Amino acid sequence: MRKINFNFKIGDSWRRLRYHAMWRDTLAVWGLAVALVGNAVFWIVAAFKIGQVGDIIPLHYNVYFGVDKIGARAEFLQIPEMGLLILALNLFLALNVYKHERLSAYFLILTAALMQVFLLIAGVLIINL
Repeated sequence: MRKINFNFKIGDSWRRLRYHAMWRDTLAVWGLAVALVGNAVFWIVAAFKIGQVGDIIPLHYNVYFGVDKIGARAEFLQIPEMGLLILALNLFLALNVYKHERLSAYFLILTAALMQVFLLIAGVLIINL
């Protein structure tokens, strides 16, 4: 019978995370780097551009109807927050899946990176409306 160790230490979990096999995978690291840089660029663009627009800005643009949702500047910052949440969730799932399904982990990380790029493009287009 296997004995379960209940002496869980936070340092041990950080050590396991730091030495995870995914950090030695070039594709995974580059995908994560693109996602992090994309989200950081979005925050920087938002910080510089949000002061140049009025108190009420368009939040959604539809090809058929034009601007169909407007809101406060603070609501615009929900877009990069959502991107950061998606990135964190996909990274968590990728770390848990990597040892068993490496392809699924790649899809999760690359999807997070692609999502950051799309959100950045959408944010820049919304600010420049």
